[in-house]
Amino acid sequence: MKGFFSNKAFIAVYAVEWIMQFVMVEFMGVFTKCYPIGLNLNLICLGFGFISIPWGAIIKFIPSHYFKFEVDDHPLDEENKHGTASSIFKKSTIRKKEMQGKLEEALKQ
Repeated sequence: MKGFFSNKAFIAVYAVEWIMQFVMVEFMGVFTKCYPIGLNLNLICLGFGFISIPWGAIIKFIPSHYFKFEVDDHPLDEENKHGTASSIFKKSTIRKKEMQGKLEEALKQ
């Protein structure tokens, strides 16, 4: 942490960011759809901001193999395609044709 607060550019950017957020929340509520929260809560938010900087540094020292996860990246079959979140965005005619095809296949069997 030695020399951390001697970086004037960092201090200036951090101060301007906090001041702009304060002004946007407190005085531009209708425009930003925010409600004023008062000085005490703003100071608490500032404290959380200062805590997040050393917390980020601590996280960087944890080896990345602890954050490893695997993704099962195989293609979906036709039945499971309709259960995805993006399936609602398909055009209804395409979906109807797909479903009619499945219905016809089921009736043939």
